[in-house]
Amino acid sequence: MPEKLDRIKRTPYWTKELKEEDKPFDTQCAKRILAYSIAWEGTITLTKQFRVIIAICNTDFKLLENFHTIAKLGHITPNKKINPTWKPQKIWIIDNFQEAFFFLCEVNDYMPCERKGKIADLVIEFLNDRIQEHKQALAEHRKPKPHTERHHEIYREVKKLNKKGIQ
Repeated sequence: MPEKLDRIKRTPYWTKELKEEDKPFDTQCAKRILAYSIAWEGTITLTKQFRVIIAICNTDFKLLENFHTIAKLGHITPNKKINPTWKPQKIWIIDNFQEAFFFLCEVNDYMPCERKGKIADLVIEFLNDRIQEHKQALAEHRKPKPHTERHHEIYREVKKLNKKGIQ
């Protein structure tokens, strides 16, 4: 019977550094394409459970596959939360802390709209803080500290910026 792994000794996926060969889109053109795509069709959000989600939903599956090929991050999954009268949709999504942090840091300078740029700045701040906390906790063999008041402020600001309609 295999031994139980000590959870504190395992390296959480969000603290693992991206290897050089895993780092995608090294050209300005690719960064601009990704930034504009997120600005027009995508979303950057922080959930109440402090999950970061960067996503684009579309009915053109080939377009999403091309986007995934350029980004080399995230994954494509069917959208199950749709009206049955709508066309089938798929979602390209990044929900991994390290990938989201890398993606946002790379494309944020090319973000064409101020609102999405502000959301990206806030999420980068949150991710940087949490990744550093998890690394420090791992080094000190302890559990990560709970979310700070600043994390809750970031969540509220992102929620407000993502609100639809007149603000």
